[in-house]
Amino acid sequence: MRLFLIALLAMITVPSFAQTADKMGTDQNVKIRAYLEPEGDVYIGQLVRLWIEVTSASQFASAPSYPDLDLSGAIAILPDQFGVNFSDTSQGKSLIGQRQRFAIIPQRAGTIRIPPVTVRLSITRDDQDPLRISLSTEALDLVVTRPPGTEKLKHIVTTENLLVEERFDRDGKDFKVGDAITRTIVLQAK
Repeated sequence: MRLFLIALLAMITVPSFAQTADKMGTDQNVKIRAYLEPEGDVYIGQLVRLWIEVTSASQFASAPSYPDLDLSGAIAILPDQFGVNFSDTSQGKSLIGQRQRFAIIPQRAGTIRIPPVTVRLSITRDDQDPLRISLSTEALDLVVTRPPGTEKLKHIVTTENLLVEERFDRDGKDFKVGDAITRTIVLQAK
């Protein structure tokens, strides 16, 4: 009898949002997906986007809630507080979804493990209270390398668009031994 009461109490106190992604994906047509952009190896300091997409055959009762992302060896921020809504069709069913982006900036070479990200959301149900769900992504690995030729440098700036400009304070026509000249180098990176 005591075992029965403990089991009954455990079933009552388990919140509805504690269901796993696999169960929810089959029962309620709610799915989560994570991917990195760009794919493949990246350089130290290169901006990488971690996209998380949540799709459902039902309407969202509230906006999905995304956690902070703490990564060892990288800076991770959620630059936009609002996700991007989209619609899709899968196996003839209309789906609605929300896509959210984390910006990741690797600070060291090596493999950076992105742990599963848990997203909390609520979906509507016919004539019932919204169903609160917690879904987790798969863990991802981000492979980071140093740009060629930077092995001995302490600091690097990784960019696709670098402008280097060199200026001198004199034109250099009438130099004599012992004259001073000022050389200015300007680096601009996006």
